[in-house]
Amino acid sequence: MSGLQSNSLKMALAYAKRGWSVIPAHHVTADGECSCGRSNCGNPGKHPRIGWVPYQTSAADETTITQWWSRWEQANVAVVTGAVSGLVVLDIDVAHGGDDSLHVLQMAHGKLPETPMVLTGGGGQHYYFAHPGDRSISGGSGFSAGVD
Repeated sequence: MSGLQSNSLKMALAYAKRGWSVIPAHHVTADGECSCGRSNCGNPGKHPRIGWVPYQTSAADETTITQWWSRWEQANVAVVTGAVSGLVVLDIDVAHGGDDSLHVLQMAHGKLPETPMVLTGGGGQHYYFAHPGDRSISGGSGFSAGVD
């Protein structure tokens, strides 16, 4: 990195300072393949480079994060959601009908509260909410088409 931090490392450290548990994820290479090297990768650039189970309960420190991005400078930054980061993320996958499902859910239960939202690489959205802390949150597949 020649003395300069990569943008990914800067973001990983910034997220860690917010109290979020971050880990390195694979990235999509210049030829459009996943850096994991599997030609049939089902989640290019969206899966961890490391075993991430320990980081579900304890966040990595700045030294560890810096070491990861020194090894994998182009790694994507993955945030481990849940109590460890204080985050719950509502994932709307438009390719699987998430926009329609979200509309139906909002018609039945009201609009989502104002909260940070980002657009995903697949054209969907991630809505960020504070984790309730006192209980487990689990949606996953099957909650509603295209909504996790």
